[in-house]
Amino acid sequence: MSPVLHRRLLSGLVVILLVTAAVPATAVGATAEPPSATVSTSVADSSTAESASADEEANVTTSTDQSANATVSVHGLRTWTATGSADLSGLRDLREAEDSGNLTRSAVVARNDTLVLELRASGLAGAIAAEEGPNATARFVAFLNRSGASLDVYDLPGPEQQRAYLDVTDHSAVSVVPDPRNDSYYLAVETSEVNVTDGDGGTPANNRRPWGGHVANFTLRKSSAVTDGDRETATTEFRIEDAEATLDAPDETDRVLLAPGPNQTVSGRTTLAPGHRVTVEVRGPDGEIRSETVRVRNGTETAGRFAADFYLSGVPAGSNVEVWVGHDGDSLLDHYPHDATVPASVRLLDAAVNLTERGLTAQGVLVEDARLSHGGYLAVHRGSADGEVITRSQYLTPDDEFGQFVDYGPALESNATLVVVAHRAGPGDTLGEPYAENGSVVSDSVEFTVERETTTTTETTRRTTDLTTATDSTATTDSTTATTVETRTPYPQGDVPGFGVGAALVGLLAGLGLAGRRE
Repeated sequence: MSPVLHRRLLSGLVVILLVTAAVPATAVGATAEPPSATVSTSVADSSTAESASADEEANVTTSTDQSANATVSVHGLRTWTATGSADLSGLRDLREAEDSGNLTRSAVVARNDTLVLELRASGLAGAIAAEEGPNATARFVAFLNRSGASLDVYDLPGPEQQRAYLDVTDHSAVSVVPDPRNDSYYLAVETSEVNVTDGDGGTPANNRRPWGGHVANFTLRKSSAVTDGDRETATTEFRIEDAEATLDAPDETDRVLLAPGPNQTVSGRTTLAPGHRVTVEVRGPDGEIRSETVRVRNGTETAGRFAADFYLSGVPAGSNVEVWVGHDGDSLLDHYPHDATVPASVRLLDAAVNLTERGLTAQGVLVEDARLSHGGYLAVHRGSADGEVITRSQYLTPDDEFGQFVDYGPALESNATLVVVAHRAGPGDTLGEPYAENGSVVSDSVEFTVERETTTTTETTRRTTDLTTATDSTATTDSTTATTVETRTPYPQGDVPGFGVGAALVGLLAGLGLAGRRE
């Protein structure tokens, strides 16, 4: 080896060592940790999947501003409601109450029911366990009394009113159920027993009672010993309302419409927590009282709803009756102007539906005219009157004439028998029983047929022959050349723009080889 080549080789090795030292660990396949960021989320209760219907979900706002080494992370605060009789003394009891429908997510809590606040935070278990106290409630309250930690529950007062606070440190009205495995802590607050104060040293709030809009706020301030100096907070909003009920009745009549027959449903909604039992009475003109006690339902769409069925075959058509709804002997209809009852009419069921093939398309069917004595919906069934429901009309007001196009939604793609059936309105906005006349369902039908066009296409195949003519008339043979494209995986680039370690080595050795040949 010549001296010149030897010196260049030594210089190249020095460059390789310098390049290797400059490349960080991420350049050889490791993934760098992303920088810390401030997270702010806002979720409307629900609902949830813990879901529920839109007006039953608590608004949850969680703000996190913390470093990666913070001891505690606050994830959220949300509201539940439970019957006053529900056993929430332990985690197993709480889960059983949830499974049985006696504990449910809700942004509305009836007075005298139980408000349950769920604080979701990781890292609190050790801090709470370190406090002194005979039980979980005492230790949690001791933790709240520490400097830097607070849980404030207060109302949203009207003009010129002072804010009132629910004293969630009151052991006689509040109990805590920890679920550290799931980073949750449940505070069950008895709204009928909790102290209401002005927030200044526990002074009673001028005999004010808790109702209306409320806010719950959990905060770990910068001075808290369980954070690294960054503020943690979570907020939820809810309402405490009187225990009351509303009945499903047409807005235009403000009367419950019934019929002289079996299975006459009286339905409605109540602010009472699911799991409660309410009594529904139909009081006839002869003084006879028909009574049914039913359970307030749970579920995403049915939470807070109730429905009772009555046998009214003996009540003459044209009778006026009254409906009463109560709980524990007290009326839930005090807000109605009819002596805590709602008027109802017993009338014969009568309905008519007429369709027309005019305007029948893959997108919808034209109802020429329809009339429903008790109101309800026109449901479009496929195949038969008890077949699949494709769509339904808007709500039809009792006795009003209806005639319009009913859209299917997704267009029909195959032949179908379409049967439009007149239904009474069920609980909420559900479909009730079909109208019937002489034992037959009131309906009308049309046949939808997909029109198919047959198109004959003649394809002409043309072949083009490329001929290459040589001057000596020698035939040329066509040849196919296959090109292979090599897929290359780039080297990690790291902090060296344009080059990795491998690229540097290849470039250096190639340069040395050229230099050697030139030598």
